[in-house]
Amino acid sequence: MYFSFTTNSKGTPPSSSYLLAHFAEKNNLAGTIPRELQELQELRFLHMEEGRTGGTIPPELGNLSNLLELDMNFNALTGSIPANMYNLANLLEFDMNDNSLSGPISPDIQKMTKLTFLQFHRNQFTGSIPAEVGNLNRLSESK
Repeated sequence: MYFSFTTNSKGTPPSSSYLLAHFAEKNNLAGTIPRELQELQELRFLHMEEGRTGGTIPPELGNLSNLLELDMNFNALTGSIPANMYNLANLLEFDMNDNSLSGPISPDIQKMTKLTFLQFHRNQFTGSIPAEVGNLNRLSESK
């Protein structure tokens, strides 16, 4: 697990609310996504891919308004994508492939206007891809 943060002018780490990145790639972390992540309001990068994380996506992650990258592919996540996740207007990368997510993909995905990378393949989503995905002008890769 890797944590990255900036230091203040005195060279000491700031409080945990200023954690900028969390990388836990190719891990053996089991369990669910901690709801307490919502307290990291300055979090920019959340990578928890290729692990054994299960359960549903906590709606509280939708409160991380400074988040730029959310990568949770190759886990065991279930349920639908919480509605407020589509309010992450600063998100550039949204990678949730190879899970067991279900339900429809909301047309509200069009609110994520800064997305450049979107991967939702190999899940159990229902319905068709919303036409609103076509409004994501910055999108360079999607699956």
